[in-house]
Amino acid sequence: MLRNGYRTFENPQDVPGLSVFEHLMSLPEMVRYGLDVDVGDYGRSKRICIFGIGQSSIAGDVISAYADYFSDIPVVNVTNGILPGWVGDDTDVIIVSYTGKNTIINEIYDSLKDKNNTLTCITSGGRLAEKCQKDGKRVVSLPEGLSSRTALGIEIGVLVSIVQRMGLTEIRERLVDILPTIKGYRDSLFDDLRIEILIPKLKGNTIAFYGSPDFRASFRRWKMSFNEDLGSLAFCGELPEYNHNEIVGWANHNQNDDDLKIAFLRGKYKNDVLTKIIDKTIEVLEESGRHVMDLKILGEEPMEKNLRAIMLGDFVSQIIGNGGKLPARGGSNE
Repeated sequence: MLRNGYRTFENPQDVPGLSVFEHLMSLPEMVRYGLDVDVGDYGRSKRICIFGIGQSSIAGDVISAYADYFSDIPVVNVTNGILPGWVGDDTDVIIVSYTGKNTIINEIYDSLKDKNNTLTCITSGGRLAEKCQKDGKRVVSLPEGLSSRTALGIEIGVLVSIVQRMGLTEIRERLVDILPTIKGYRDSLFDDLRIEILIPKLKGNTIAFYGSPDFRASFRRWKMSFNEDLGSLAFCGELPEYNHNEIVGWANHNQNDDDLKIAFLRGKYKNDVLTKIIDKTIEVLEESGRHVMDLKILGEEPMEKNLRAIMLGDFVSQIIGNGGKLPARGGSNE
C-alpha cells in the first residue's frame, strides 16, 4: 500500500483494479514479479541482441547500460527496427513486445526465425506469441491487461533473469539488492517539496530531455511519458552529441523561447571530461536565456540511476497531465 490510499501491484489479479498511476508507481513490485518468472535455462552467450520498439524498448536500454559498465559480453539494444547484419546463429536474440502486435517487431521475428536457434520472445500475446508457438520458439509470457508502458517493470525483471543465465553474472543479485532503495525513493516522492518546484518548470509546449549514454533509458522514457500524459511535443538527445550539434540551435533566440524547456538527467561520473561537458553546456544555455533544469540522480551504477529517474519522470508527468494534482486511485470516482 502506498501513501494516500494508493495500491501497488502484487500479482496479475491486481491489474484490473489499479489505475495507470498505481501501475507506474508499482515499478519495484513489478520488477520483483518479473524476477520470479520462470524463464528456463540458457547457455553462456557470445553476444546478446535485444529488439524493442517504443515503450517496449526501454527495458533493453536499462540492461544494455548496465552491461556497458560490468559485462564482458556485448549487449546491444536495437530500437530503430533495423536488423543488424552481424546478428546470426552465434548471437542470442531477445525480442520484447508487450502486445506482440507491432508490425516492425513481427517483421524482425520473421527475418530471424529460420536462422537463429536461440530466439526468445517476451510478450503478452498477439501475432508474436502465435508465431512463437507455431514455430517452436521460446516465449516468456507476460500478464495480460497492462500496456506497453505499465509493463516495464516486469519486462526488466524477466530480461535480467534471462541475461544472467546467458552470462551477465551478478546482475540479478544487484537488482534484488537495490529494490528496497528504489521503493524508498518512490515513497519519498509523495513528500518531496522539490517536486512542487519542478512541476511548474516542466510545463511548456516543447520540452527536451537530455542525458549521458547511461541515462538513455530514462530520457527516452521521459519523452514518451510527456508525449502520452500531456499530449505535448517532447524530444530527447544524448550527450556529448548534443554538445557538438544541437547547442547551436538552442542558443539562437526566436519568438517561442518562453515555451521551450530543457532538462538534463545526470549522475556522478568518474569521467571528469563528461562532467565538464555537461556543466559547460548548461552554463552556455543559461547565458543564452534558456530555461534549463539540472536533474541530478543518485545511484552507484546505471541500473539504479535509471530506475530512480524513470520513477521520477512517471510521477511528475502523471501529475502535470492531471492538472497538477495526484491522479485518482484505481476504482475511484474522484
